[in-house]
Amino acid sequence: MHGARLGAQPCTVRFAGISLAPGESHRERGKTEQQHWGGCRGYVREKAARTTISGDYAAATRAAAADADAACCCAMGWAALLAVAVAVLAALPTALEMLLARSFPVHRSGGVFVTGASSGIGRHAAVELARSGYRVFGTVRKEADADALRALGVENLEPVICDVADTAAVAQAVAAVTAALAGEPLVAIVNNAGISNDLPLEIQPLASVRQVFDVNYFGVLDVTQQFLPLLRKTGPGARIVTIGSLAGTISAPGTVAYSGTKVPVCTLCTR
Repeated sequence: MHGARLGAQPCTVRFAGISLAPGESHRERGKTEQQHWGGCRGYVREKAARTTISGDYAAATRAAAADADAACCCAMGWAALLAVAVAVLAALPTALEMLLARSFPVHRSGGVFVTGASSGIGRHAAVELARSGYRVFGTVRKEADADALRALGVENLEPVICDVADTAAVAQAVAAVTAALAGEPLVAIVNNAGISNDLPLEIQPLASVRQVFDVNYFGVLDVTQQFLPLLRKTGPGARIVTIGSLAGTISAPGTVAYSGTKVPVCTLCTR
C-alpha cells in the first residue's frame, strides 16, 4: 500500500495497484476494491476508498484497519462459539447416558469365572479381582499357562483348564467351579476369551473363520448359558461381564473374521 505526498491539494492514492484519483467516485472505487480483495482485506481497502482523502490519509487507514480487525474478531468469535456448540452436541449422548444410567448392586466377595486368563485383559482382570478379595477361576487351555498363573502367587486365583469352544469342557468347568465353591456364591462371569486369525478374505480358510466364531461368539453364548443357573441361584447382584471390541464397530483390513464375531458380541452388551 503506497501513499502519495500529502498536502493541501487532493492527492492520488494507490492501493496495491489500484488508483483513487481526485474527484473519482468513491462508491465505484469501493466496489472495485471489494471485488478485488474480498474478505477482511477487501473491507480495509473498501473502507479506505470510501473515506474522503484530502489530507489525513494515515488516520483514514488506521480507522479502516480497526474496523476490519473488529470484523475479523467477530468472525473468529462466531467460529469459536460454533466449535463449542459442536463439542457440546457431540458429548451430549454420552452425558445423557451417564445421567440416565441405572446403578446396580454388586457383591464384594464370592466366586468369579474369567475366561481367557492366560494373557492380556483376562489375566489382568483375574489377578486384580483376586487381589480385591474375590475367589477367581481363570480359564487357560494349556497346563503351562496354568503353571504360569500359579507362579504369580496370587491368593484366591485358581486356573481352570477349559476351551470355551468345547461344550463338554465348559460343562466340566461348571462342575469344577461348583465343587470348589462348596456353597459359596458365584457372583460373576467375565467372558473375555478370544482369538484372531487376520488374513485377507480371499485367502481366509472357512475352517479358521468358523474357529474364530466358535471361540469369540458361540463360546460366549455357551459359557453364559451353562453358568446362568449358578448366577440365578446367587440372585440380585450377580453379573455377566462380556468384553467387546472396537472391531465390532470399525473393521480394519484383514480382520473380517474377528470383526464379524465382535458385532454380535457387542449386541449382547446393549442395554
